[in-house]
Amino acid sequence: MTYKSFIFWILLLQVSFSFSQLGFCSGTKGEPIFLENFGSGTTYGPALAAGVTNYTYVNAGFPQDGEYTLFHRTNLIPNSQNWHYSLDHTPDNEPNGTNGKCLIVNASNTPGQFYNRTVTGLCSNTTFEFSAWLMNIVNSASGGCSGTSGIPINVTFEIWNATNTVLLQSGSTGNIAGASSPSWNQFGLVFTMGAGQTSVILKMRNNGAGGCGNDLAIDDIMFRACGVSSSISNAGNSSNTITVCQNQAISNPTLVVTSAAPATTVYQWQQSSDGVNFSSIAGATATTYTLPNAVPSANAYYRVKLANDVANINNNFCSTLSDVFRVLVNPLPNAPVSLGAVSQCTNSLATLAVSVGSNQSVNWYDAPTNGNLLQSNATTYATSTLGTYYAQAYSTTTGCLSANRTPVSLVAAHTASFTGVTTICSGNPIQLVLAATSANATFSWTATSSDVTGFGPGSGSIINQTLSYAGTSSGTVIYTVLPKVGSCEGVPLTITVTVQPKSDFHSGAPSLP
Repeated sequence: MTYKSFIFWILLLQVSFSFSQLGFCSGTKGEPIFLENFGSGTTYGPALAAGVTNYTYVNAGFPQDGEYTLFHRTNLIPNSQNWHYSLDHTPDNEPNGTNGKCLIVNASNTPGQFYNRTVTGLCSNTTFEFSAWLMNIVNSASGGCSGTSGIPINVTFEIWNATNTVLLQSGSTGNIAGASSPSWNQFGLVFTMGAGQTSVILKMRNNGAGGCGNDLAIDDIMFRACGVSSSISNAGNSSNTITVCQNQAISNPTLVVTSAAPATTVYQWQQSSDGVNFSSIAGATATTYTLPNAVPSANAYYRVKLANDVANINNNFCSTLSDVFRVLVNPLPNAPVSLGAVSQCTNSLATLAVSVGSNQSVNWYDAPTNGNLLQSNATTYATSTLGTYYAQAYSTTTGCLSANRTPVSLVAAHTASFTGVTTICSGNPIQLVLAATSANATFSWTATSSDVTGFGPGSGSIINQTLSYAGTSSGTVIYTVLPKVGSCEGVPLTITVTVQPKSDFHSGAPSLP
């Protein structure tokens, strides 16, 4: 191997090693502890603070090699027709929308550092993600670089400790050539702060030479905490949601956070009623949390904050969050609305009915609670048996049942009643006057007895028969009266007549010797 080949492979390995360090947090991320979006406005600048760059600031006009500026649209810089028309990376997040600015750099003729910024407020013993968005702003379709895309941009990011003596992490973007349309690309590094460290130095190095091309825009430089992925489950169930009805108890109310976090990780459970605004739950610092109410009345959301040490758990910038576990409570449908009791001939089939809301149906029972299911999934119930039936609504989308059942009765179209004495002495007539709820009802009756004679079937509005009993105690005649209006039968009326034997002596007569 020649000396030049050896040097080539050494350089290639260095570039490959550096490039391999680029990457993003693969777990959960905290809130940005540092964000540089370069502001917004319709004028140039302002210039970066002293010491941040050794490039020269241009307050107006086209930045030449080794110069930079801040502006809201790259193509509005004079004489920059060879650059892309592009907004900054996040125009919608800027106070003035499309007037968001970005850092525009025309690389120096020689490779070297062009950005140096100390970032403070970080947390010790915490892993962070650095990220930034870059774009090669040369428009390859403009022909400005002799028909080519020009010199590609190539930037190395370096994270140094606060004393600028230890390189914590570095990585290179590799060559990014100009394109025919603007395209922002994000790059990142993951590094861990040591004990007692709260600040780092961010450096950006230009690896390409100056000349036509090697012009770039940078935006949204960010630092935020990086934690391992954490998920919450319900007693081993992999789903992150419990869905219950409003009156339904949660069968396994213990939540468990699962992650590959180090054993020294500290936890803080949080809760929310809207899934947006969370508050910490006092004393809930274990890897499990038991829901305080086994029968929730409203939606609830839970998550866990994780930090590498207890000093950082209450710092939103130095902690990360698990995914959100949801307890979703479906409302109960209202009880059905009865369409009224039904009056029906007892020898005919009748239909009871209720009404319910949309996406609801009805189950019918024979009791107000528990009981037997008579019919499901119908707002009507057909029967010929008189009585009260109970309709319970349920949601066809959630399956939730109404808290109460609605009674609906099937009553006879007409009923009978009677007047008269039902206890007589043997050999005396019985006279019972019949009446019905329908004025034009007719009556017929049948009878059964115990050792009583003189009875029989009959019809009419008066039962008038002479009954005799041969026994020594008492007998009974049971009349079953059926009222009818035409062919419509009413509910049968049962009358029990008691017949007592005659005494050999009148009450109060003297005894024979």
